[in-house]
Amino acid sequence: MPHEASVTAQLDGNGGSRPYLPGIAAILRVAVRQIQASGWAYHEWDAAAGEYVCRASHNLTVAVRPAQTGAAENGDLAGGAVTNFAVNGGGIEGYVHVSYAAGRRRVEDRWRRVLQQTAASIEALLEASSEASRMEALTNRIYERQAELISRKIIERAEGLLGDPGCDDWSDALHRHVKGVLKFQPLPEILSQQLQEVEQRLEARDVIAAAKSALRARDGLTEEQAYRYLREESRNSREPLTEVARRVLGGDAPHRLAQSESSSAA
Repeated sequence: MPHEASVTAQLDGNGGSRPYLPGIAAILRVAVRQIQASGWAYHEWDAAAGEYVCRASHNLTVAVRPAQTGAAENGDLAGGAVTNFAVNGGGIEGYVHVSYAAGRRRVEDRWRRVLQQTAASIEALLEASSEASRMEALTNRIYERQAELISRKIIERAEGLLGDPGCDDWSDALHRHVKGVLKFQPLPEILSQQLQEVEQRLEARDVIAAAKSALRARDGLTEEQAYRYLREESRNSREPLTEVARRVLGGDAPHRLAQSESSSAA
């Protein structure tokens, strides 16, 4: 069964991307594999269009309306069972449609827990993704209030200078005051440092993912075996995981453990 989801890169009304879609696709790939479903689609309510819009799907081309409330089996698609369940988080109202192969008439009770956990995971991801908007609003508010504070300090100093007949160079005194006020601005430095740390973590994930792909192609390992190999090499060499991954990509990592993993899986 193919496990690469078809994710349409769409833009919201403000022109921003939806970086959470690949994560949702990954969550649904796992769930669909476990419950032995045939396809899925993730929809979001589009207020401008006045309807639900499909944002991501896999092996499913038939448009299906969401259930009226909550999770329910609600219909028949090409002779197979259909499950819709709502997902709401971070101000996003969505639903997931899961379809099953023809001839499968009902969803087994043992899979309901999987669907509930899947919905909870998606909602948690949506909630976390909305933090970007809240952080942007908070940062803008901090800058606005900071600018107001700076202006007040300058105004107060200017008024003080104008009331001091003993000062022979008001402009120079005020200029030095402005430079002193603007010198201590920690927020940009803090945000820049946090951005750099996040970008470094993303880069590390890319390197590790590339190394796992190389091990899978070179030694016939599964995804999990490749990751265990990297972790074992990291412990043995006392190197960071990313350094081990770079050695793998450079072709100079030892093959012994990978061959052992491959043999044990056979």
